[in-house]
Amino acid sequence: MESLDRCRIILGLSKDNTPKLELVQVFLEKAREDIEAFCRDNFIDESGADVFPAPLKNIMEDLAIQRFRKLGAEGNTSYTLADESVNFEDKLPDTVKQQLYCYRRLFPRENAKTVEAGGED
Repeated sequence: MESLDRCRIILGLSKDNTPKLELVQVFLEKAREDIEAFCRDNFIDESGADVFPAPLKNIMEDLAIQRFRKLGAEGNTSYTLADESVNFEDKLPDTVKQQLYCYRRLFPRENAKTVEAGGED
């Protein structure tokens, strides 16, 4: 099952809710970019194949769902309503970073485009 479908089901969105599904897709892309930046890896191997690990897809989906649910509360760190208190975490919460450390590269993977262009000087 694709990540968008999994997020759609978790969020309770219908298949024909195109505007919200497009927004979830954007959040999935942004979550992947954040994961790639933290891990210093684009997860594209030498042959150009996508090697994004399945455990990271779960994290990517969770981050996208968090961002979708935070819509309208951007910039807030927390709010309290009656007896309910809600705290928002950073873009990449510490709990997520701990899960990503085992995928973090010391040196970034050489991009296939960089290799074809002759590498860096």
